[in-house]
Parts: sequence; C-alpha cells; structure tokens
Amino acid sequence: MPRPAVVWFRDDLRLTDNPALTAASASEAAVIGVYVFDSKAEPRSLGAASRWWLHAALEGLATDLATHGVPLLILAGPHLETMTRLIDHLDAASVHWSRRYDAAGVAIDSALKAHWRAQGRSAHSHKASLLYEPWDVRGRSGDPLRVGQI
Repeated sequence: MPRPAVVWFRDDLRLTDNPALTAASASEAAVIGVYVFDSKAEPRSLGAASRWWLHAALEGLATDLATHGVPLLILAGPHLETMTRLIDHLDAASVHWSRRYDAAGVAIDSALKAHWRAQGRSAHSHKASLLYEPWDVRGRSGDPLRVGQI
C-alpha cells in the first residue's frame, strides 16, 4: 500500500482551485487532509463569531472532502510539533500546503520543508492566495518591485 499524501489546510479551506489538494490528489497514494488549530500562533484570540465561522468552515470542508474519500483530521497544538508528529506517525510520502508570505510563516514553512525533505519525504508549498508570486512582479525597468517603488 502506498504511503499517504497529506494536505495541510490553513487559511484555504476549500476544494475548488486548491493547488495543494490537486497536487496531492495526482499521486497514487491515499490523500489525508489536516487542519491544525494553534491558539498561540493566532495574532489574537478568536472571538465567538470567528470561532463559529471556523467551526462551520471546517465542518463544510470535512463534508466536501468526504465526498471524494478524503478524511480531514482536525488537531490542536503548535503547528511545527503537531505536523511533525503527524507526518512521522503516518509515514507520509508527501506533504502539500498553500504558501505563506509573512516572515514568521516563511520561517516555519522553510523549517518544515527542510525537515521533511531530510527524511526523504516530498514536501511542497503551492501558490494559492495570490495571482502572482511577489518575486515574479516586475517594474518598468524589469527589476523586481520593492516597497515604495512605483
């Protein structure tokens, strides 16, 4: 039996136009969806309305995934430790997620990608929330745009 492919859902709780899910589904392996709630990583504690929305969105995602035979695991804990333990426990062949662009998110994602690749796993972040990658946007001179540049 092939080792599973894991899709780590974060802010992109959708099936439609989800490059991470598409890439994981292209493999011969079973696909497992994962959402990790890390209360310490939230910029602020979630209020009642935000918690209600998240609960409903995760229920909807789980239902949508189930129609395609994909389970959704909902876990709580620090992202780094929780995902590392889960991927090791599942002996996943690959891990896919939507790319983040903030400094803290890039640091976490880079550390996880390096860790999993050192273990011989396939680890991929995918463009999902932007039309263009920041490094692909160019100014009139052809150079990458910088903050404050027109």
